[in-house]
Amino acid sequence: MDLEKEMQLRSEIVASQKIQADYLKWKLITVAALSAVALGINPSIKQAVYLLCVVPLCCFYTDLLSLHSMIRVVTIGNFLKKEGCKYEEYIDEIRQQKATPLKFENYALICSSVFFNLIPVIYGLVQIISFKSTLTGISFIISGLVGVMLTIFLVIRIGKFVSDINK
Repeated sequence: MDLEKEMQLRSEIVASQKIQADYLKWKLITVAALSAVALGINPSIKQAVYLLCVVPLCCFYTDLLSLHSMIRVVTIGNFLKKEGCKYEEYIDEIRQQKATPLKFENYALICSSVFFNLIPVIYGLVQIISFKSTLTGISFIISGLVGVMLTIFLVIRIGKFVSDINK
């Protein structure tokens, strides 16, 4: 492969990684905004608290987009490795040793989703424990647990995609 094509692919990797980091920031901003409106801006609006049930969907959507960018990076990296790129061969050796420093962004993505999905669960438990509303509490708990399950689903599916790409 000529150097110009390799540089174009490297540029696409860098751009995808920047986009992936932006998705992580937007997830934080979205969850913070939804939580602020739901829990504190105007306590007289009782229905605003139901915005917490949207948090898991926002996490799922941003994770899906972010992991799509990650798959693009993995695909390009594998292509470059097969073309004889020394750097990609080196990275593959590190991955084989399970000592890769390249997973921290994915850990941040997944752990933040699990944490954010627990916000509605905690709120629902508080509703039930304080005897305010069992039905409302259950709806929040279900919303949060569905979010956790969606995160687990994404991790499993993306792991399968990545292993298929690495074959």
